[in-house]
Amino acid sequence: MAILQVGNGYAYAFTQAGLQSALNAASADDTVRIMQAGTITISSTALYTSARCTLEGDPSLYQNYDPTTLPKLQMSGSVTRGFVPAHNSCSVKNLWFDGFSINSAGNAGGAINGVGTYAINLDNLYFTSCAAAIQNVAGGTHTRIRGYDCTRLYRQGNGMTVRLFWIRQLTGASVAAVDLSAIATTADFALGAVYSTNNVRALNLGNSCPIRNVSAYCAGGAADYAFVGSASHCTAYGYANLVSGINGGNLTSRDPLFTSAVSGTFTFLSSSSEINAGIEITGVSTDLSGNTLPQGAGWPRGPFDYFAGTAWGDFSTGSYINVSGDFVINRNLNLSAQYKKRSGLRPDQNGANAVEQIPFSFAVPGPASLRNRTKPYSITTNPTASNTPSSPGF
Repeated sequence: MAILQVGNGYAYAFTQAGLQSALNAASADDTVRIMQAGTITISSTALYTSARCTLEGDPSLYQNYDPTTLPKLQMSGSVTRGFVPAHNSCSVKNLWFDGFSINSAGNAGGAINGVGTYAINLDNLYFTSCAAAIQNVAGGTHTRIRGYDCTRLYRQGNGMTVRLFWIRQLTGASVAAVDLSAIATTADFALGAVYSTNNVRALNLGNSCPIRNVSAYCAGGAADYAFVGSASHCTAYGYANLVSGINGGNLTSRDPLFTSAVSGTFTFLSSSSEINAGIEITGVSTDLSGNTLPQGAGWPRGPFDYFAGTAWGDFSTGSYINVSGDFVINRNLNLSAQYKKRSGLRPDQNGANAVEQIPFSFAVPGPASLRNRTKPYSITTNPTASNTPSSPGF
């Protein structure tokens, strides 16, 4: 059970050739671990292994529950598939896949492809701009799966157990966001969220496949079912029909009130009816932000529970604005004191002027005239050269 390390000065170079060499050298139960952040370009041919091994990013690179801190594998040129683990029980963890497509016949491609034969275990993966993120996988346990501007999160395949997932589907995509169709007879999806602008299904599974605690929002006015499968405690908005299959505890035409689904933020606003509306999903103990499940009286209908925690810290001297609930906050905060991880208050790591919408309660500096403002409240600060808190308190 060796660990073969890639990049950051270790034996295997931080390139496709170096990564493939590590995969070639891997034996049963070995781990091929990418040791540095950044991008490896995948071109000409897909990565491949015939050993029962694990391909992963170093877990320490994953910062603040932000998937963009994961090592990225990015498509270039004519390659369509990213990684083909040609052995049952391979694992893929802690990676970001970008730009992978499918071939003209539609049967070969995807960031991860199990060629219709192999059960693959997946955890903590982020897919962006992929025509198919996960394709032709024949089983496995899949947790913490996210897709942004992807045409499909899943295409073809069967037998997988999927927990904690979301997809912000590519605008204008004309296929189901999870598209297993009648191929799937034993797939099981729970604790998920879908945002779409098309008029096709959110989850298209076999009629007997369980779908639980999933909320879907269609901004395009769909004329089709939201879910095809055995749906229970699911919510859909913008679809003509909720479910084809067993109907239990489901709701249609109720807006899930995601914080900002269009930008890929699938936390719930404090007024959302989905926060305590789900059922218990065994085998899952935390949500996608690491919060213990459930936070309240019941389970959420989505991958995030509502966390109304408080961030403590002497951010500066002077007055404070007491803000509770849901609001937009700019990540470029010049924090010089303690903060809590779950609050979402953290310095931006790459200088980007990204905006997050985070549900929680906290206190920030401000003039007395702005104290006790009710939500929503926008806060913008100027980034500085040093954005590192002196005592993160993790």
